[in-house]
Amino acid sequence: MRIFRVASVSRRILFPSNHYATLPLKQDVSALSPAINIARALQEHINSPSPKAGKKIQADIIKTGFRPDLNVSIKLLILHLKCGCLSYARQVFDELPKPTLSAYNYMISGYLKHGFVKELLLLVQRMSYSAEKADGYTLSMVLKASSSHGSTMTLPRSLCRLVHARIIKCDVEHDDVLVTALVDAYVKSGKLECARTVFETMKDENVVCATSMISGYMNQGLLDDAEEIFNTTRVKDIVVYNAMVEGFSRSSETAERAVHIT
Repeated sequence: MRIFRVASVSRRILFPSNHYATLPLKQDVSALSPAINIARALQEHINSPSPKAGKKIQADIIKTGFRPDLNVSIKLLILHLKCGCLSYARQVFDELPKPTLSAYNYMISGYLKHGFVKELLLLVQRMSYSAEKADGYTLSMVLKASSSHGSTMTLPRSLCRLVHARIIKCDVEHDDVLVTALVDAYVKSGKLECARTVFETMKDENVVCATSMISGYMNQGLLDDAEEIFNTTRVKDIVVYNAMVEGFSRSSETAERAVHIT
């Protein structure tokens, strides 16, 4: 078994004795080196299988009174999220003078991963009042949250349409992640016509979206519509075949059709 080791970095290198001195107006490389070294050390821990060891760096930052720059703060945020410490990650986020789009997306992604839908939506709401505007990745996470079965929060039924309207109004760039999330959210909310409309506007074939549409139609008993999507999907994987077989197998009247799927 291969053992991953994070290179140890001397505290003196990370935090030289003059780190607290006021930097001159014209900053040179040596003046910026502490932040660069800290960022590199944090990145090594982020990339390692055991990122929790990197939390000691934040303890040293607090002890020495070092003021982290934006790059160091973002890496601390990522480190805490990777360790599953959302409260510490949020503390780092809240201490940012002006959170960037990437900072918002990292924090929102952390909430989504751990099922904190309420916190996710509140942060998106806060973002809407800031200078940073949601991009396709942000909105895809909102859509995934809206269709999350693990959420204990009652979400508005119109959330999919609100996000869809935002995508159109703000001319958000479409990509596979965003479109797939939108189709899946519409399907899981039972709005198959809306899902089909988005599905039909896709320029490139997407087997994940096709599978979502097929499952949605099968759940509603619309077998012919599901079969139509299946037949027009040129590149099929095992998942899309399973969706068809499972749908036809729910009834003895249609089970025979599962045998003839090609």
